[in-house]
Amino acid sequence: MIPKQIPLRNEQVFRLAMRHRSAAGSNPIADSYERLEFFGDSVLGLVVAQFLYEHHPTWAQGMLSKAKSSVVKEEPLAEVALKLGLDKFMELSPSEEQTGGRQRPSILADTVEAIIGGIYLESGLEVARWFVLEQLHPYLMRIS
Repeated sequence: MIPKQIPLRNEQVFRLAMRHRSAAGSNPIADSYERLEFFGDSVLGLVVAQFLYEHHPTWAQGMLSKAKSSVVKEEPLAEVALKLGLDKFMELSPSEEQTGGRQRPSILADTVEAIIGGIYLESGLEVARWFVLEQLHPYLMRIS
């Protein structure tokens, strides 16, 4: 079941976004979140860059870049994953599970990016933008 805060309707896309490479089976490229994560990372960067550009018209490029990199990084994204309860839905291999993969910030952050990619592919940029800004609002306000 997809958590209600995530605007995805396709259960298969959600399950794919939660599947770590270690649990992907014979085709880790097609059967893990890695491609969705790649795509979602770009959507995330675009949304945050646009927000900063529009809300800080006096900031120079260097300041905008620094602010963006402080938001689109592992720590805030891992916190978002935990807030959404994504750790409960992650599909990991037994060995990844035993070594703490469910709480590993890099994996948690990857799942958020994969979710963003899935939302974009299913519903488009505006829904993905809403989700990103909703989830990262506290971090965006902190840098403002």
